[in-house]
Parts: sequence; C-alpha cells; structure tokens
Amino acid sequence: MKKIWSRHNNEVRRGFDLILTNPPMGRAGRGRGRGELLIDDRYILVQYALAQNMWLRDMGRRELQELAKKLGTNANPEKIADKLGREWITPEDYGNYVYKLILKDPELGWNYIIYYDSNLEPILFHDRLPIQVVLLEQFLRIIRLGGKVFTVIDVGVLNNPGDEWIRRLLFTARHTPVKAKLKAVIELPHGAFYYTGAGTKTALLFYERVNEIPDDYEFFVALAEYIGYDTHSKNAEPIKENDLPLIITEYFKWIRRKSDYYEKCLEEWKKERTCSWWIQEFEVIE
Repeated sequence: MKKIWSRHNNEVRRGFDLILTNPPMGRAGRGRGRGELLIDDRYILVQYALAQNMWLRDMGRRELQELAKKLGTNANPEKIADKLGREWITPEDYGNYVYKLILKDPELGWNYIIYYDSNLEPILFHDRLPIQVVLLEQFLRIIRLGGKVFTVIDVGVLNNPGDEWIRRLLFTARHTPVKAKLKAVIELPHGAFYYTGAGTKTALLFYERVNEIPDDYEFFVALAEYIGYDTHSKNAEPIKENDLPLIITEYFKWIRRKSDYYEKCLEEWKKERTCSWWIQEFEVIE
C-alpha cells in the first residue's frame, strides 16, 4: 500500500505527518453479516501487536500457573510481570512456536515478529478484534515519529472495563513495535452521527507516535454537548449552539499556545454558546 502511494508522492515512504480519519465504528454490522465490523482472519490479525499480546491481568488462573511454572516464579500477575519486566505475554514467552517471520520497515522504523506453529498456522492470543481497534494500531504504522492521528472512535473502547487491555497496550506498553501517547479525548453527544444511521456513542481521539512513553503523563479531556447541528434530526439541521470552538481554544490554552481569539470566544460562548470565529473560519453555509 505504501509503495503504491509513494508513486504519487515519494515522501509517503517516510510516513505521514498527520492522519484524519473516521473508521467503521462498533462491533457488529446491521446486515446479514453481524460480524462485519470485526476482523477474524488469523493471517491479518497475526500482523498486529494487539492480537499477539495478552495482558497478564486478563489471564485465567490455570494459564498463570502454567506460565509461572515455565518461568520459575509464583502464579501471580505481579510476580510474573517482575520476572518478565512487563505486564504482557507474547508467543516468545511460551516458546510454543516453530517459525518466526520478521516484518521490517526501515523507512518508518519498526519491526514486527509473526509467530507460526508447525502447520504454519498463526499463533494468536486474540482471534477476533473490531476493525476500529485494529486501525488504531495501523495508523501508527504509517505515520512517522512525531506524527499525529485524529480519529473518531466508539467510546466503549475508551470506557469499557473489558477494553482496558487495548488502552494499556496502545498507550502505556513499552515493548510494542510502535508506541503512542494520548494528547486529547473529546467526547461527542449522543446522536452525533445519527443522521448517517449510526447510533454509536463516539469520541474524538488525538494521539501521537513516540519513541518512548512517559511513566505518567496528562492528556486533555473535554465533553461537547452541542456540536452545531441537531443530533436528533435525521437531516442534521444546523443550530447555533456549538461547544467545539470553545474546546479548541481551551486545548490551545492547555498546551500553553497563545490563542488571540480565546477571550473573545469565551465571552461569546457564555452569551450565545457559539463563537463567531468558528463560523467565519470553519463553517461554510450556502
């Protein structure tokens, strides 16, 4: 894919600076194939760290005992993590693979290891993943270091206890081939995409590819209750109220970047719940 794109622009070989995207959200489709928003092809999944890592805290007692015996330690997630130096298990730790395939992209600076058994079947810890989750990792593979990703995401990925391993692997794990640091999460109101037929509660996710993830860091969080159109209307009828311009100015303030329109926007928003600079610069109404 990168090779094809680079025929039009050779800079693509060294990765994108910014990706703005709206991937398929949710975990099941509305048509006959209820799993159409999931990836279950083992030969695709095996190429991703998301499918080849198991969080120790998600492992069952028997699995922990088996692994602890192999490592010569107690069947306790903390003890195993101390032994391994990480909270994640890979096929390498079990040593139950026969073949190893290493994918390299020297231009973008990452190496992926794929593990196979004696029948050339991929070795996975997760055999089904939502497309939107896999794409969060895929975006990191096609941006350069310091590159940014701004995407829409199902808030369940950000809030569900069962998805905690996804958040930890993408935004805290240090052993993965590509690493990400969260910069901002902006939750959208219910019905933000109602006019398209999608009822999923969504958020805007902003993150950056980095070399190393800090031990502890802060990121910007906001909730938009109004976004410039009626979220209950099938035609997304325009309305005056819009929290997004104020959120943007608050983000500029949070990153300590001077915003000439901050005070004016704040004053207007308090009176009208909208900002004139947003209408002039971003909205095109004919």
